[in-house]
Amino acid sequence: MRVETAIRAAAQATGGYPGSLDDVYRRVRDRRRRRRTAAGACAGVVVVLLGIGVSVNRAAEPAPPPAAVPDVAVAQRLMLDGAAGSYTGAGGATVSLGEEDAVGELLPDGRLVAHRVVGADAWNHVVGTPDGRVVAIGPRNLVRGVPMALRDQLVVVGPTGSTEVIREAGQAGAPLTLVGATSTTAYLWRRTGLVAHDLSTGNELALVPADRVGTIVAADVAGDRLAAVPRSSRCRPTVLDTSTDDVVAWTDLSPLRCDRVLGLRLSPDARSLAVAYQADDGHRVVIVSLDGGKVQADQEIPTAPRVALAWQDDRKLRVATFAAGPAQQVRAFTITAGP
Repeated sequence: MRVETAIRAAAQATGGYPGSLDDVYRRVRDRRRRRRTAAGACAGVVVVLLGIGVSVNRAAEPAPPPAAVPDVAVAQRLMLDGAAGSYTGAGGATVSLGEEDAVGELLPDGRLVAHRVVGADAWNHVVGTPDGRVVAIGPRNLVRGVPMALRDQLVVVGPTGSTEVIREAGQAGAPLTLVGATSTTAYLWRRTGLVAHDLSTGNELALVPADRVGTIVAADVAGDRLAAVPRSSRCRPTVLDTSTDDVVAWTDLSPLRCDRVLGLRLSPDARSLAVAYQADDGHRVVIVSLDGGKVQADQEIPTAPRVALAWQDDRKLRVATFAAGPAQQVRAFTITAGP
């Protein structure tokens, strides 16, 4: 099958400014408008790579910009978002997950562990950072029985299990998604777009305005790259440069008979994108090179309500499938990206 990927060069990165989100976005848009006007004289060329049906848009510069590198280039952690019930991992040990203080992680050796994360009534999304922390967001009713008192809480649990941060992140019901996290920053998708939330201070820096993507159904961040699936085109993941909000790549999964995307994950070096998707004959995972659009892997996976993805390194992808309920088993395997 063919996957069409369009790539165009990113503009020069710029820093953000602190302050209110409205004021920040106004200044960011003004800067980008001036930069794009100045860059308009530099025309792009289109190269068609015969044999794999990939269209690549590139600037007339002799070399592409350097690839994004995350702040910590180590294995990603495989967190079991949405797990609720009793689960059995390698070795036969059973772990109860899904309560308000039990968040699951599948370790590389196949063992299941539960992390105690308190501060909300449930967890909408959980990210494990490379340094051992767990960052989570979920709603909490501050006054029982009063719907208007429902708020989204951001919680950070340290490597030793102690709670380091409990902070109100927004009013529940307003668009808020935890897209990713590092040891210092949580990346949140708000109504206004993607922001970098400083875990120490709570200050936020606007990165990508919402109108660049629209309503998202899945997203991930690695380095200065945002991969997102807009609701308006549910089988077309788009990759943007968070320093310029320019689209640097998009992938159309329609040739793979994609019906909808179940989840996605950028590799640690942000050169490859793994996408779990529902096809007309079941669930599959595809790995696509963002440097040229080549399909590096496309593999069928067990059909299950939940799919979790994490890169062990820049070539090996860990996949877990699971359902909710009593006596469930987590099925895990590894997919290796081809050259």
